Amino acid sequence: MMFVLLLGTTMMQAQTTKAERLKYIRKVYAEAKQKMAENGKDGRPRLDLTIEVNDGEKLQADDGMPGMDSDEDFYMIEETKTTYYYDKVRRFRDGSFFDDNECYLVIENWSAQGHTRYKEVLFDPENGSLLFYYSHYETDAGMPFDSRFYYDEQGNVIEQLHKVMNQDAADEYLEDMKSDQNGKPLAEHYHRVFNGIVAPQGQAPRDGKGSTTPKANRMNFIRTAYAQARQKVEEDAKTPMPRNVKVTWHNQEDGDTPPVTTEIKYYLEHQPQGETFANHCYFITKRTRSMSIDFYNEYLLSPKSHDLIFSYGQYKEEGSKNEFRYYFDENGQCIERKATIQPEEGYDDSLDEKKTAFQYIAVLKEIINSAM
Repeated sequence: MMFVLLLGTTMMQAQTTKAERLKYIRKVYAEAKQKMAENGKDGRPRLDLTIEVNDGEKLQADDGMPGMDSDEDFYMIEETKTTYYYDKVRRFRDGSFFDDNECYLVIENWSAQGHTRYKEVLFDPENGSLLFYYSHYETDAGMPFDSRFYYDEQGNVIEQLHKVMNQDAADEYLEDMKSDQNGKPLAEHYHRVFNGIVAPQGQAPRDGKGSTTPKANRMNFIRTAYAQARQKVEEDAKTPMPRNVKVTWHNQEDGDTPPVTTEIKYYLEHQPQGETFANHCYFITKRTRSMSIDFYNEYLLSPKSHDLIFSYGQYKEEGSKNEFRYYFDENGQCIERKATIQPEEGYDDSLDEKKTAFQYIAVLKEIINSAM
């Protein structure tokens, strides 16, 4: 009798724990939505980070697309927009995500040729763990599918709700919808991307030891590659199918500091890779602005790799202006530095340029491996 009583009590506690957990998740979700709605309004600082991925494929008329004229091109355009909402950010961190960056909600929108997909991931404000994952998508016929997953403290799904056309999902759909429990790896992906942008870590890549071309030849190569990259950037702004990734980060430090907006833009091109292609980033720009500063940077990458070959910086602050240019050889060594001010004696500031470019590429790979 005692065994049965204890077993019954344990089951009641487990059931209560689940009910309390679901109640807590719904409470946190409502609070997160309220914070999102108030973000940047009524004197509150705007704290969010948005990543927009634009990619696609140009199809020729002879690719056999139905309904296409013989002289007509068709663009298969994919767009992904992901917004991170957070409470605060520290620039330097100790490896623990939520000790430094408190991101409470991530919303992702994807569209391609009229098809849409929507996702939400909710994090626990107490410890950063995954609480809730919601996904919505539509079939070619416009039939909407909605799934909701609720997680316990260990990241296990404790409740899932599925609807098709706003009705409880029938058995024919339920098995596939239940298998879509990818909220946990998605949340980890969001963590890595967010951290990589707002509080990057890592060292600059090691210099190579191979042969190099003469300096004059290398400088001519870099200048030619720069001119070609700038031309492709201009074409990207005009094409019906741009290939780029744009990061817009709104931040405001504690105290009386003014709001800061940082925009990072990656420019991509398709390069053959076997029977398919790979996205290659050839150019990165970054601009950080507030009421008191205007910083602009460019990073030119090797046409065949993501090695930094040239960087440029212009810094305007309180009426002063400084410019920097760094040229790198095939081994990553800075072979030319042109600047309006000099670094401290014994300090190689070109290492900072290589480290920044390396970190940006690491984040880009995380972004496009998920979105493309």
